[in-house]
Amino acid sequence: MRLSDRDINTIKGVVTRAIKSNNYDMCNRVAYKVKTFKKNYRNVS
Repeated sequence: MRLSDRDINTIKGVVTRAIKSNNYDMCNRVAYKVKTFKKNYRNVS
């Protein structure tokens, strides 16, 4: 399973809005979810 263009654009949009509003906690949560996804994907492959 790979991230689609839609997934990437969603992540980019969330991070962009979080940075504009100085909500770095949200950036950290998105980063954690992406890392978790990548870790789980590697374990399945």
